[in-house]
This record gives sequence, structure tokens and C-alpha cells, in this order.
Amino acid sequence: MDIPKCFASARQYANWVEAASIGRGLTSGICTDCTPEYQAEMLAADRCEHPSVTFHPDEDGMIEGRRPSLRDIPIKVAA
Repeated sequence: MDIPKCFASARQYANWVEAASIGRGLTSGICTDCTPEYQAEMLAADRCEHPSVTFHPDEDGMIEGRRPSLRDIPIKVAA
């Protein structure tokens, strides 16, 4: 099992996987549950693997992290 660098241990990651599968059926990734504050901490510690994540309020007003998708990346057309 590959453990993201932002988790302190394999056990912490396993706990997150278990909780996420109960709460959402693993429909979201680890960055969805991140916060701007934790991202800043992990960036400072060189442990954030997805620094391009941005944070937005969801339909309940909670903050969720979103990774850019391929559709969000501009495609350069050769002239």
C-alpha cells in the first residue's frame, strides 16, 4: 500500500481509508479532506504531493480540497 507523504504513519492512513469508506464509500480522495492550514503545514515540511489543490466550500458550507483535472488544464494548440 502506497502511503501519501502527508500521513504520519501507515496506521493513520489505514484509519482514514476505513473512515472514508464508511462515510462516503471512498468517493473522494485524500485531498478532498485536506484543509488550507494542513496543506500549508505539509508544504512547509515538503510532504504535500499535490500542491495544486485548491479549496472551495461544498454544498453544506464545508471546505473541500479539489485537485485540478485534466479538463482544467489549458491545451496549447500548435500554430
